[in-house]
Amino acid sequence: MTRSHHKPLFFTDREFQAFEGAPDPADVTAIAHESAAILVGAGRTNADPEVTARLIALTDEIGLSTLAQLWAGRPAVSLPGVLWRLYTLREWVRRDAVGAAGDYNAGIRHAHVSHAVAGSADPSGPAEIKALADRILEGAYT
Repeated sequence: MTRSHHKPLFFTDREFQAFEGAPDPADVTAIAHESAAILVGAGRTNADPEVTARLIALTDEIGLSTLAQLWAGRPAVSLPGVLWRLYTLREWVRRDAVGAAGDYNAGIRHAHVSHAVAGSADPSGPAEIKALADRILEGAYT
C-alpha cells in the first residue's frame, strides 16, 4: 500500500549546511525574467540598427552557455524561454548552416503552412537560412 503523504524530513545542522549558498529558485526565476525583459525593452525602445544588431549577436559576445545559465530552464511560453530557444536556433544555424538549410528544405515539403509564411528565400541555402534566423530574432527586438 502506498501513501500519498509522508512525514516531514528533518535535517541536522550539518545536513542543512549542505544547502548553504545555493541560489534561491525564486531569485533565479526573477533574474531570468528581468534580464530578458531588459534586453527586449532595450531593443524596442531604441531605433538604432546597431543596437539591434548587437542584441541579435549577443551570443557571439557572451556565449550561449551564459544564456543557458540564465534562461535554459525557463518554460517555452515565458519570455526568457522564448529568447533561449531563438538564440539556440540561431547558434545551431550559425554552426551548421548547410545542415540547417538541408533540414529546412526537407521539412518544408511536409509543413502545413505556406512556404512564404516561413520567410525564407526560395531556394533556401545556408546564407538564406542564416539571414532567416537573424530576422526571426530581430523580430523580438523591433
